[in-house]
Amino acid sequence: MFRNYWKIAVRQLGKQKFYSFIKIGGFALGIATCLLITLYIRFELSFDRRIRGGGFPGVGDCTADDGNAGGAGGEGQSGREPPDGRVTRITG
Repeated sequence: MFRNYWKIAVRQLGKQKFYSFIKIGGFALGIATCLLITLYIRFELSFDRRIRGGGFPGVGDCTADDGNAGGAGGEGQSGREPPDGRVTRITG
């Protein structure tokens, strides 16, 4: 039965070459587009899997270099840190 279907399909491809080209080309273009969209979505979602702990990757909070969380006057050791002594540093 499949042999007969195959013969009919090949015969139709031979008779209507331009129409067959449009059908096969459209099918191939649709599959390629679907694959590209799938790859793009997987790439974009992979960034969410890299973030662990709920923060942004590469950004961390730490205290002053000597471990002190802040000075008596309400500002950090060097005077440039925020009052609570937290410093944001970008790590590699």
